[in-house]
Amino acid sequence: MEDKPDILSKLQEIRGKPYDIIVYSAVLILVALPMVFAGLELCMINIAIAVLGVLIPIKLFGEWNVKKIAIAGIVGIIIIGAIGTVFTLNLIYTQEHEILESDNLHEGSIDSLYGKAGDSFTFSIRVGEEVDIEEIMVNLTRQDPEDLRTEITESYTMEPVEDEDHIYTLTHVIDEDEIYMHYFSMRFNDTTEIRWEETESGFGPTTIQRSTAALFIMAQRSLSPVVSFLLIVGIFWWWKRMQKSRKVGEEELEAKEKALDNYCEFCGKLLEEGEECPDCPTDDSKEERKRCEKCGKIYFSEGDYCPYCGEFHGED
Repeated sequence: MEDKPDILSKLQEIRGKPYDIIVYSAVLILVALPMVFAGLELCMINIAIAVLGVLIPIKLFGEWNVKKIAIAGIVGIIIIGAIGTVFTLNLIYTQEHEILESDNLHEGSIDSLYGKAGDSFTFSIRVGEEVDIEEIMVNLTRQDPEDLRTEITESYTMEPVEDEDHIYTLTHVIDEDEIYMHYFSMRFNDTTEIRWEETESGFGPTTIQRSTAALFIMAQRSLSPVVSFLLIVGIFWWWKRMQKSRKVGEEELEAKEKALDNYCEFCGKLLEEGEECPDCPTDDSKEERKRCEKCGKIYFSEGDYCPYCGEFHGED
């Protein structure tokens, strides 16, 4: 526990050095990359990176310069996005064929995981012998381009293969550049009711080319966190500006209050520091000081009327 203040003080010595922005970005990258490689939800990763981009310079290095925080954060986020893009592309384009199964669906597969727009892909699956089949479908899922948290599912009916019992296939042409997942489902009669059964999901088919996928993934992993980061930086800048304005206002008010000490509180005459007003009797004076509630002028009289405006101040 005793070492923590010393470590923080050493980190804060970096502030103001020619390489301070590089260090801020490097620390952000080192902290964020484990989240990228852990495969956490992209939305959560983007928000976490945006928040860390502001907190790391402030909390670890004591950096309050908004410009430096913004530059370090943007550079760090872009580099994190590039590394995350390479990592994701490697996952996408090194997949192996998967065999999808469930209780009554077996050996579900696709003939090719990769292709280009306009290519056809053939899906096949074997059904258990004792199943009363109503319908067998292959389902393709992809992300909704308008809401990346939502999946769009496209379902296609498979047909039985002639001369091969219990085998169903579908050949489907994909016209767009897209990354799909697929799974098989079956509607069948189970003695007393109609039931649905599904396999787990498998990767493919993918028709989007690597270069196009790289741009799309880079936008997902960089654009969203940069926008969130800049929003947080904007809020921080506004808060810092408000704090500065408040401090300036308090200093100006203090200066004005101090200046008022040099004026007579009764007649308003400017006095030297420590000087008593020669025109207004002191507290030791036998003559009573009064301020007229109507005209505001000071007068010295034991009477009940203001000598300036004639306002009555006595008791009725």
